[in-house]
Amino acid sequence: MRAGCFDFRTPSGSNSTHGKHHSFDHGEDDFGFVFGHARHHDFQFAFVVNPDAPTGVFDDLGAAGASLDLHGIGNVVIGDMGASTDVSVHGGSGLSTVVLGDGDNDVTLQGAFNTVILGDGNDIVNVGHARASAVFHDGAVHITYGNFFAASFASPLDLHGIHASAGNHLNIGYFNGGTGNIGAFNGLGNSDLSDGNDNIGVFNGNDNGGRNNGNGNIGAFNGNFNGLGNADASDGNGNGNGNIGVLNGNYNGNLNAGHDAGNGNGNGNFGADNGNLNGNGVDPVALHGGMGANACFVGGFNTVVVGNGSDCITALAGISTIVAGNGNDRFVIGGSYNTLVAGDGADHVLGLNVDHTTIALGDGGCTVSLTGAGCNVVTTGSGDDLICLSGFDNWVNAGGATTFNTIFGGAGQDTFAFAPAGSGMDKIFDFSLCNGDRLDLRDVLAATHWDGSFRDLGHVLSTETVGGNTLLQCTTLSGDTATVAELMGTSCTLAMLEAHHSLIV
Repeated sequence: MRAGCFDFRTPSGSNSTHGKHHSFDHGEDDFGFVFGHARHHDFQFAFVVNPDAPTGVFDDLGAAGASLDLHGIGNVVIGDMGASTDVSVHGGSGLSTVVLGDGDNDVTLQGAFNTVILGDGNDIVNVGHARASAVFHDGAVHITYGNFFAASFASPLDLHGIHASAGNHLNIGYFNGGTGNIGAFNGLGNSDLSDGNDNIGVFNGNDNGGRNNGNGNIGAFNGNFNGLGNADASDGNGNGNGNIGVLNGNYNGNLNAGHDAGNGNGNGNFGADNGNLNGNGVDPVALHGGMGANACFVGGFNTVVVGNGSDCITALAGISTIVAGNGNDRFVIGGSYNTLVAGDGADHVLGLNVDHTTIALGDGGCTVSLTGAGCNVVTTGSGDDLICLSGFDNWVNAGGATTFNTIFGGAGQDTFAFAPAGSGMDKIFDFSLCNGDRLDLRDVLAATHWDGSFRDLGHVLSTETVGGNTLLQCTTLSGDTATVAELMGTSCTLAMLEAHHSLIV
């Protein structure tokens, strides 16, 4: 069932139910809209769409099964999350949002900035190969996606530097603030802890003032720039929440001078370009961006969240965030700044030319094979995992549980972290003293009587060469000796490990 259509380019005054053409200080032609152009030209929140770019549809499927072929950008497909019907969705040119239930769904989306949320089932998801760019420069963010759209807005105020950390503050993905966000560039630059939380997708819940703004959005470019510049704390609250789609719930409840003004705007919208520019004072807000964050990111900006089942997920464009439930899943990822969180099961992860990618495995004996430049982080579960790395400066945390992992290092400068003695033993291939590889023994030594003095390290650690391999052994609190790791194909003593600075203690 097709509930309606939207057209990003519809000018003001049209009879369309979605006819919006936003401008404050100056006019635009008939293919763009501008949120809050700063009167003093600090920054604008602009989102300009190519007039020749076809636009998508909003489909509310309910509990029905369907097979949909999407066209253009900004498609939004919503199904009943409690339904077990099978849905097939194919096509689109990016900026698509798909939320479906527990059937065996098949979702193949083209383009970038796609968000997919599925329930339990044996799903197939492919989020395409297209890439967009996000350039942070002199306090502004400039986003370009092919010939489809260009956006510019103030860089979040807390982005004084670009940090490549993933999973901070219960978030999943790179470059997130707030709490409980999944994706990339969510929950940044907010004035209150109640803002910018529990979003799924990219560029959601950023730069909000007031309280309870920019939360629980799904998709891209939702719940931003709300509750700014108000005279009273009772103004500009509860805006830009619970939207599904693209460009909803932005720039509401700003610059009010009354009491309880500009509250509760831009919430619960489905589709694209809804719930924007409500409850504002007379003048637009001057959006001051965070300075010092200068970087360029290129990738697909896709987000995939699926429930339990044996899923097959492909995301090759980079800057992808994938969260999967329990099941024997198959993942194929590519590019930079990806985050993959897998549930329990015998999962297989293939990374093609990846770097700066974070992978967290569940319990169940997984296989991870990565090619590319390196700088990847892999955290094992409680199964006996097989990890194959490439490139430089990778980090493998094998200390999560009692396991017997097999790990093949990359070209050099890799770090391997282990569990305390008696919690299994990991085999490390391609370990080299000369290439800067290191062994992180902090958790190992925390379960010993080591006094923290480097010269006394030999009281609790020792090595033994057996068959051309080096056994790294540790004396536990009970006085027993257990092997922590076996360094395959290399013979080295504890003194050699110390001399090459190969130990992190």
